[in-house]
Amino acid sequence: MIKPVISIMTAVSVLFGTASFGVSAETNVCTVNFLDFDGNVYYSLTVPEGQQIDKQIISQIDTSKLRKQIGTRSQQWFSEWWGIPEYITGNTDIKPLSVTGTISLEKVPDKHKYYSKDSEIYKDGLIVDITLVTQTGLDTEGNYTTKSEIVDISSTCTLTPKTAGEAFKSGNKAVVNIFPINSDQPIGNYEIIYIDGIGDVNEDKIVTGSDATEVLNAYTMLSSNPSYKVDEAIMLYGDMNFDGILNGSDATMLLQYYTMLSSDPTYNLDKFFSDMNMKNAL
Repeated sequence: MIKPVISIMTAVSVLFGTASFGVSAETNVCTVNFLDFDGNVYYSLTVPEGQQIDKQIISQIDTSKLRKQIGTRSQQWFSEWWGIPEYITGNTDIKPLSVTGTISLEKVPDKHKYYSKDSEIYKDGLIVDITLVTQTGLDTEGNYTTKSEIVDISSTCTLTPKTAGEAFKSGNKAVVNIFPINSDQPIGNYEIIYIDGIGDVNEDKIVTGSDATEVLNAYTMLSSNPSYKVDEAIMLYGDMNFDGILNGSDATMLLQYYTMLSSDPTYNLDKFFSDMNMKNAL
């Protein structure tokens, strides 16, 4: 049911059809019109007065064209026919019931900062919903009765670009587009940035135990001498928990990261900060 909602639909044409029952000249013949969402005749047939409509004929009505685009984020499609009388006693209009689906971007992913170009673009925190409003019938005043439900389709959405490497190939800022499944139009987008060098306090392009040692040494000097001027690179790249303070926690985190990196060369800072559940690194 979801697929028609999140694909981008073009305007649809309405096909008319006719069918009839064999009747004698003496029998009154009634016209039964099946209407579209706008009240126009979609399909028409004739039925002898007092007889039932053949259910097989109803089932053969092609309702695939009963679709309607509403703005850019909503669509309406056929659900079932409403008000088919048991016996035809006169000219009759049959109305369609429909489902209207509206897609909405409720929340973009949490992560906006990336520290490695080897990372995939994270989807954590993304919320994309479809609100389905289903017509269930008509009340005594002729108004449609409805029921509603919300379907979370976040897991089926695609982010483009897919990797940090693609995103930051020409700069340290990029825009990520969010695509619902089977759609070539994004539901929304958001900006991400690349922060290079975290952990590499000696700026040799690799993170090793030496970096952790330099952070620890700087912290030790600062603890014994509050006026000690910490090297700019150590302060900039060694503040591993992003609290604006250089201390033993930063040296410990840096050593933990180096240990993980030594055992798994594919490990990176984005995975590390995720494992450490560091919200302020997002």
